[in-house]
Amino acid sequence: MYGRDAPSLGQVLARAAVERPEMPFLSDTFGTTLNFVEFERIVCQAAGWLQEIGVGNGDRVCSIASNSISWFALTFGAWRLGATVVPLNHELRGRMLAAMIVDSDSTAIFADDDGDKALQSIDSSNSPPRDKVFALHKLREHQGPGVPPGEFDPEAPALILFSSGTTGVSKGCVLSHEYLTWCGEEFSRAGDLTPADSVFTSGPFFHINAWWAFAGSIVTGIHHTFDVRFSASHFWERAAKAEATIFDYVGVMISILLRRTEPLPAELKLRAGLGGAARPDEIELFRQRFGIALLECYGLTECCLPIFQRESEFRPGSIGKASEYFDARLVDSERNEVPDGQLGELWLKPLQRRVIFSGYFQRDNLTSAAFDGPWFKTGDICRRDREGYYYYVDRKRHFIRRRGENISPFEVEGTIFEHPDVANCAIIGVPAEIGDEDVLLAVQPRTGSTINPTELFYWCADRLAAHLVPRYIRVMELPLTPSERVEKQKLRDEGVTPDTFDAEQSGLSARHRKS
Repeated sequence: MYGRDAPSLGQVLARAAVERPEMPFLSDTFGTTLNFVEFERIVCQAAGWLQEIGVGNGDRVCSIASNSISWFALTFGAWRLGATVVPLNHELRGRMLAAMIVDSDSTAIFADDDGDKALQSIDSSNSPPRDKVFALHKLREHQGPGVPPGEFDPEAPALILFSSGTTGVSKGCVLSHEYLTWCGEEFSRAGDLTPADSVFTSGPFFHINAWWAFAGSIVTGIHHTFDVRFSASHFWERAAKAEATIFDYVGVMISILLRRTEPLPAELKLRAGLGGAARPDEIELFRQRFGIALLECYGLTECCLPIFQRESEFRPGSIGKASEYFDARLVDSERNEVPDGQLGELWLKPLQRRVIFSGYFQRDNLTSAAFDGPWFKTGDICRRDREGYYYYVDRKRHFIRRRGENISPFEVEGTIFEHPDVANCAIIGVPAEIGDEDVLLAVQPRTGSTINPTELFYWCADRLAAHLVPRYIRVMELPLTPSERVEKQKLRDEGVTPDTFDAEQSGLSARHRKS
């Protein structure tokens, strides 16, 4: 791998276009495959068009589009000019989308058909000027001179990725060129990638998950196939057609794929998936049923893969060991390091500049608050065993304080997921009448199933300590973030609704079980 003087992803690809021009590099799922030299040509073309419309060094360009070859050409073309790319979720609408566009302070906005629909949802008083908005497909129609590869500043910003905004105002994480290259190196190490591998992604590139896998393909010099979006009904077929050996996942994808009943394609070559937030029981079930290892890793947009596990080091339930590029510690509320086996907030100290984000865009106060000296405070509660393996427990802000006890929603949800009629669930805390909080369970039934709150309450009481059993139960379709996680902040904002079942008012007690 490259070390401190790493090239940018764009430089790696430009070299590949010279050294192995005919090697397949990038494919979509519609039948288009580009080799390295073909991709270099469209990047050169894209950079020429961007330069023609006024994009230059230090500018920001905003994209609102689905995954596509044109989108990749835009991104690498903008980087060639020294511009920063700000990919936004094309499913955003109205005020939230407008706020992110304003926050990005972009020179130009590029949209495909999905992005154009999103822009049309913005009130006319908040809409960006039309002369700043360009159709993404025109990028590949440019016939003028292109822009060849040049020098670059490794610390210059490459991307600004906005958080989902599920716990407050969305903030843009500034990611440098050297950081993205390092993300790829870590993904390659975690997956033990070799020239014989091929990677398949189906996540959006306005999130870091797809980026670390794509960057891993680039630094390893292997073929990468991307889908427009995750499709459970087509996942296996498309992964097989791509001849992929590695895929990237988020936990909900695993739950969905396990519900599918069709046989795997005979030509499927997948050997492992790398990702996070899969349930431990489903990781083992996935391995048994499909013969594919799921390697749980830990990462944030701000800090990509500081903890991961290789297949040779697999430990059930673990997220792996700390990377050699970080010091890691677990601390209590007084900032004291806790011993192995105890819960603490994960703090990380980067040992090189390039292995962590550059800060939150135009929010220096939030950047400062995220650090304690050289230590980045992740906000995640973990524990570590004596052999150095880490185990994710929950977000610090998600912990619930009930009757003097700390409750991890993640651990309670793990039990509730065992119920045969539960498709998805979320545990949150809501204000109690006398101090602390009460537990609210929002639960979504499987298709074709129904859930009786009283029966579910007693089912929980038979399997959980009394203080963990939800007082409130909402049967509903759960709201999801763009990264397919339950939007817990929305559930907190809604709180106890008129249709919420209240076990206490119904006279039920977890200490007097039905059984």
